[in-house]
Amino acid sequence: MNSTTQIHNQKTAPSASQIVPACIMLVGARERRPCRSSFDLMLLETVDSVFSALGSPCKEAIYAALETGYGLKRTAIPRNVKTFAKALEDIFEDASLLLEAKIIQMLHRKANAFKFHSKKRDLSFVDYLESMRRTFN
Repeated sequence: MNSTTQIHNQKTAPSASQIVPACIMLVGARERRPCRSSFDLMLLETVDSVFSALGSPCKEAIYAALETGYGLKRTAIPRNVKTFAKALEDIFEDASLLLEAKIIQMLHRKANAFKFHSKKRDLSFVDYLESMRRTFN
């Protein structure tokens, strides 16, 4: 019986201490983590979507490679974008640019009000993500 079921089975209204925060994100089948910023959630959803487009076995293999080769768990990606970008480059080489572009494209669709202004000539995946984090935090 989960906490929601327990609350519904009570005859009186629950006190504030009995209510579980609504901001809980399910990670895997068993692990729960409190959600962080809207940027964190948006990036994790986007990365999941991009990796899922490659197929479930590929998605799982990528996450396993990130964790074993770079010590980067899925939930840590938003706080470690430099490591994530480096891992993508190492794993996919030039094809990493396609994944990065797809991630940027999907993030832009989710947050089309976000405007990225780079002082550099080239678009940097890491700079884009860090700029977006500053905007949404």
